[in-house]
Amino acid sequence: MCHATVALAVKKCIPEISQVIDIISKRLKKGGRVLYIGAGTSGRSFLFVFSNPRFIEDEESQAWCTRCLRNLTNILDPSLMAGGDSAIRRSVEGAEDSTTQPIDDLSAIVPPVNALDTLIGIAASGRTPYVLAGLDFAKKKGIFTVGVSCVEPSQMRGETECLIECVVGPEIVTGSTRMKAGTATKM
Repeated sequence: MCHATVALAVKKCIPEISQVIDIISKRLKKGGRVLYIGAGTSGRSFLFVFSNPRFIEDEESQAWCTRCLRNLTNILDPSLMAGGDSAIRRSVEGAEDSTTQPIDDLSAIVPPVNALDTLIGIAASGRTPYVLAGLDFAKKKGIFTVGVSCVEPSQMRGETECLIECVVGPEIVTGSTRMKAGTATKM
């Protein structure tokens, strides 16, 4: 039942998702990159989806997906996670609260971020300081910014050029964003 309500919430976001895809496609054709910034379970979920196409049964579709993922590895690299690469495997407490680390992380990207790039920030709560600070920094650099949140209204409003607020409703465990919101970010 949980996944059915998530699918309906994602379906409502299809117009925004399509708009983002159209804009990013044009930027990629001009040589831009798609960069990702996230934290916590929703951030990890996004990375896991793009790291393994094995969930596709059909061999032809899997081959197509593998080719796309090879391209996405270049497009989505680097992807920034609050707490660094080790936080992908093990939670780094407090990393998502930093407002200076995302600026350092984005500034360290080689080649440097530029106006053709896109930064997608995923924060299920819509208020993660690491993600918000990264989006703010990117926007000031002229980078196209996209926010993905599972609440409405989120603090990303007004901080991004495009915003996808996929409202999945309350979790079974109060305060958690690991279940329905994690599923929504994967979808």
